[in-house]
Amino acid sequence: MQTEKIITITDNKYHYTAGYYVTNKWIDNDTLVGVRAVDEKMKSVNELVKISLADGSIDVIERGVTYSTFADVRNNKLYYCNTTGIIELDLKNNSKRCVCETDAGYLHMTKDGLYASVFTSTEGVLGRYYRVNIRTGEIEKLFEKSFPEPFDVANHLMISPTDKDMFFFAHEGDTRYI
Repeated sequence: MQTEKIITITDNKYHYTAGYYVTNKWIDNDTLVGVRAVDEKMKSVNELVKISLADGSIDVIERGVTYSTFADVRNNKLYYCNTTGIIELDLKNNSKRCVCETDAGYLHMTKDGLYASVFTSTEGVLGRYYRVNIRTGEIEKLFEKSFPEPFDVANHLMISPTDKDMFFFAHEGDTRYI
């Protein structure tokens, strides 16, 4: 017999999301990392929160996180970008380590948690695309490029989950060009 349980996390102050779909948010079977903000478009100061599905408790992990919807859990560690760079939070002992300093965001990681891709993309400015070695903090610049129309929304550089040398782009816009 299978028991289904529906849990709704909401309140009068915050809007919640689990974030971008290709990042892992699960700490364990009953706990996940979410993002919350006071405005529904998640444009205000975002907070990373730990949400227990067992008891409904919500604990703030960090406030003022940039690109917060791209936070990722790998090997009992949470990786996310804040205003200074990529942060590694050990979920067992709550110790933090700055992996590297960068203004890039939109973190995507390999399945083993050893490498990440990040990028910056601003309209009218060359996008900068990087690979980061999570152990050493070394940042490798892959390239700088702005894509011409109709590919100007080719962004969200994503490192392959299994091959640190393969990258993909998400394309936001007219789907006949994907």
